[in-house]
Amino acid sequence: MKIYKSTPPLLFLLIFVSACSSADLSWNYDGSVTMSGKQLKTGLQSAYSGFSNGEGVFIAGYKIDNKGINHPYAVFVDNELTMRSSWKRNRKVQQFFLYKKHTYLLDDLGRVELYENSTWVESSIKLQSNSIIVDSNEFIIACKPTPLMKTSENIGSCYSVQKSWKVDLSWRVVKPKICDNFLVVVEDSNREIKAHRIDIDSGEILRSISISTPVEHVCSLQFN
Repeated sequence: MKIYKSTPPLLFLLIFVSACSSADLSWNYDGSVTMSGKQLKTGLQSAYSGFSNGEGVFIAGYKIDNKGINHPYAVFVDNELTMRSSWKRNRKVQQFFLYKKHTYLLDDLGRVELYENSTWVESSIKLQSNSIIVDSNEFIIACKPTPLMKTSENIGSCYSVQKSWKVDLSWRVVKPKICDNFLVVVEDSNREIKAHRIDIDSGEILRSISISTPVEHVCSLQFN
């Protein structure tokens, strides 16, 4: 099954949308879900991220109360277009991801929760605040962008908890990616823009190159 997204409006910087996949099932930025011409309103007034685990689609977004305040929510809609669950969140959902055949939720404080028995339970996985998951096929690789107000104690990084490595990198706009089993990171918040190819097992920077401008498709960079 494949999930298709409608064209997004302008989104805030550093919101990374997870592509979903389930046949003809699509989530939309107004919080609704559609399938074969039918539409389900989830109760969300806006949505910014979706993820399919094969049984349906998880969506992260907001509900707006009568005072105009946004409240973060996560919802789940199954493949039959039935709204199965909705959870009010204390913090914004950063991302949903799959790890060891289980679905997880990451919030903006770095807390990770496991989807189990139709609810979310605290996980032993601990990540840094404002992190994003770059890869979780065999082990988790996460990256944290450089904040707008950079200090010596608060810079960007990429790391793996399971492999016990961390490398400080000043990236902000270009999302790090796995390319040919290497982590590629573009440091785009310094005057000199550099791209790095990193060993995912050790965190060692294997090769660095200077580039003239940040590139969207980092896997197209040539490190030879």
